[in-house]
Amino acid sequence: MRSVKTERICVCAFPGQGLLTKDSAGSGIPSYGVFWPSNAWATTFIQESRCDFKMPTELITLQQFRDVPEALLAKGKLESAGIACVLADGNLVRMDWLLSNAVGGIRLQVHQQDAASARAVLDEPIPTEFSEEEVGESYAQPRCPRCYSLDIGFEKIDRFWTFGLWLLLSFPIPVRKNSWKCYTCGSEWVEE
Repeated sequence: MRSVKTERICVCAFPGQGLLTKDSAGSGIPSYGVFWPSNAWATTFIQESRCDFKMPTELITLQQFRDVPEALLAKGKLESAGIACVLADGNLVRMDWLLSNAVGGIRLQVHQQDAASARAVLDEPIPTEFSEEEVGESYAQPRCPRCYSLDIGFEKIDRFWTFGLWLLLSFPIPVRKNSWKCYTCGSEWVEE
């Protein structure tokens, strides 16, 4: 049997949330798919590994998401800023997206001491344009022609008619929309 070096790696468990490993430099690397059944078991495991790392503070929910892609983008933004975070109920919603509203959506959780800096990172405004050095070519973000907001999205299907037909006929028939929608003022337009 091979022994594991405990001097270099410290393990810190979040009861019911998974685990977070800390190396000697102190950078957090989240591990996926691990579930700690109880507080006592996690504490015993940490004491047996002779880790001098203190248990972290409670995790707080910073934001809730209905869809997985939005949650993953926010998580990636926080991780690129060096803030450790966890997506609670992310795998449940991935398996059955209809349960998203039932469980309260996917919760983006951070430590209490990181909440202010994480909120500042997530509240950064959408960049209006990208330079050639950043992406290889100059690019200006599309804007709403009515209110000039950057909070817009492209919608491929008309959700109202698609879901209505799904309820009526018991199988989905996608109704194409292919238009832009402003989430600030609600206007819709087709790009020409």
